[in-house]
Amino acid sequence: MLKKIITNLIVSFSVICSSQFIAFADDFSTNSDYDVIVLGDKEIKVSSEMSEYDRNKLISIFQEIPTLSTDGVFTDVNESITIFTNDNINDISTRSVIPQSTLTLEMIQSNVSTGSRSRYNIQAVAIWKNSPVIKSKDQFALSWAGDFATISYSSNSYWKSGGQGVQVSSPLSNIIPNAGISYEYQCGSDDNNFEFDPWYIQINATLDRAKTTGSNPVNVVASYAHKTTGLGSISVNFSPGSISFSASFGCQYDTASPISTLIYY
Repeated sequence: MLKKIITNLIVSFSVICSSQFIAFADDFSTNSDYDVIVLGDKEIKVSSEMSEYDRNKLISIFQEIPTLSTDGVFTDVNESITIFTNDNINDISTRSVIPQSTLTLEMIQSNVSTGSRSRYNIQAVAIWKNSPVIKSKDQFALSWAGDFATISYSSNSYWKSGGQGVQVSSPLSNIIPNAGISYEYQCGSDDNNFEFDPWYIQINATLDRAKTTGSNPVNVVASYAHKTTGLGSISVNFSPGSISFSASFGCQYDTASPISTLIYY
C-alpha cells in the first residue's frame, strides 16, 4: 500500500502572517487510506479521496492559522460563502450579513475514530480580513446533531497590532454538552498607544459517540455574530445542529453566513 508524501518548502509559522512559497516534491512512501502533506515541521494527513482543490484550500488555511492541530486524517474543509437573505428583515437586532471579504469562516474536519467510537476533531475559525469600525464583544458558536458528546473543547484567539499577532482571552459563553458551545471574542481594542485589530478566533472540539453503521450523517455548523451598536449583549442559543442569536435591549448585531460540514456515526 502506498502513502504519498508531498513535501512543501515554506517559511516556518509564527503568530505573524507572512507570504509563503510552496514547492512540491514527488516523494512517496506507504499507506492507502491517506496521503501526507508536509508543511515545514507539520505533517498533515489527508484522505486519499480529498480533491486537489480541497487539499490546496487546507494548505492555505494551515498557512494562515498557526494554531491548527494536525491530529487525525482530514476528510473535509469548507469556507463560508456570503448569502444574503431577507429572513431577518423584520428583526431590528440583526441588520445585515457580514460579507466574506470582511469576515471569513473556515471549518476543517479530521477523523480520529476508533473501532467502536465515531470521533471527529472539528476546528472552526472566524478570520477578520478587514477590521470593523465597532470593536466590541462578539460571539462565535459551534453546534452539532447526532447526540455527539464533547470530550474536549477549547478556543484560541488573536488580535493584530503592527502586523504582529497578540494572543487574547476568549471565554466560554455557553455550552450544551451534546448540542453546542460558544465563545466570546473581544473584537479588537484601542488604547492611547496602540490599535489592536481583530485577527481570528478558533473553536476546537472533539465530538464522540458510539459507532453504528458509520453511514449516518449529521450536521455540524458554525456561526458568528458581531455587535455593531448598543449597550446590551448578544446571547447564543442551541438546538442540535442549529445556532440562533438574540440580543438584549438596545443591542444590534450583524452575522456571517454560517458554515457547515457532515460527520457520520
